[in-house]
Amino acid sequence: MKNTFKKAMYGSILLLSLLSPLWGQSVVAQTTNEIMIYIPEAKWKEGSVVAQGNISLDNSLIPGYRKFLGMTLDGYFLVQDFYKKGNKKYSTPYVITEEGAVTRFYTDIIYFEDNKAPIAGSFITWWQNGAKQTQQSYQNGKAEGVSLFWYANGQKGEEGTYRNGKPVGVWSRWESDGALRKKQNYNE
Repeated sequence: MKNTFKKAMYGSILLLSLLSPLWGQSVVAQTTNEIMIYIPEAKWKEGSVVAQGNISLDNSLIPGYRKFLGMTLDGYFLVQDFYKKGNKKYSTPYVITEEGAVTRFYTDIIYFEDNKAPIAGSFITWWQNGAKQTQQSYQNGKAEGVSLFWYANGQKGEEGTYRNGKPVGVWSRWESDGALRKKQNYNE
């Protein structure tokens, strides 16, 4: 990765100190109207397709691809996945924490070694018809917080909570017509 600085306008005199993970030293910039922020540069061009593969939906494999959107301030990779047909979004933009995972197109992204996914923050997926499919947050590579799934018809299919990658509390599952299928309590 190349080391780059980008300017950000600011209205007052600032002393900005950022710890650069690549240099192992502080990066300091001081100026009247702007600050210089260290942003790692990736080996991919923003907007380029970095991976292709299949999206697993309803026991079918649908062709898809991943675009690289840029780098985060902490050196992670911002990407978004799309359906090949019609170039519709499969996911909202999300953060991948491991460089090697950027070019590996897995849509069942939560199934990684030690139940650890190389993503951080919110991960939301969509059906081909534009309806929301899943919503989950990740912290330290593990599912954290409320987990939601919807059928393609918009009916909620599952709701529960993860703590440190494990299901906790009451989880509810519904049929595609809205009928309650199961409630299960996971003890912590």
